[in-house]
Amino acid sequence: MARARNAVPASQGDAKAVTVFVDTNIFVYALDHREDRKRSHAADLWDALALRDDSIVSAQVASELANTLVRLWGDPKVADEVVARLDLSVRILPVTPGTVRLALHGVARFGFSFYDAQVWASAREWGASIVLSEDFTHGCVADGVRFVNPFAGGFELDEFLGSLD
Repeated sequence: MARARNAVPASQGDAKAVTVFVDTNIFVYALDHREDRKRSHAADLWDALALRDDSIVSAQVASELANTLVRLWGDPKVADEVVARLDLSVRILPVTPGTVRLALHGVARFGFSFYDAQVWASAREWGASIVLSEDFTHGCVADGVRFVNPFAGGFELDEFLGSLD
């Protein structure tokens, strides 16, 4: 789990609609029948976010998802179908040289691993104020990006979705 050095607790009461960046693990769990509780929760989350126009991922997330599914299922055609579904349900945005440089800043400043830092950097670069992931400390904020673990105790999907509007 990435723990952000120099990150601060999330502030309360942000009233504006927000963009949400979704990390790879949410989509993997939505398809992984080995963890039924997480699968059901992640599938509901994916379905709910697909109905909104403010959910984003980076090309890194699409690539990690494809790689994981090929590894798990051994069938690139099925992985391709899932990536096509991903493309229909959220905006997939590029990883730019600026993203990579900002990720390096995140490694140095917050102590993230590089690929976790690249998730944070993509969210920040594309204007997401929330990252949904189990890979970061739940509730921490790094340079305006708040990390929310949808598998953490007390997470309620309807309440979370209501907080986005």
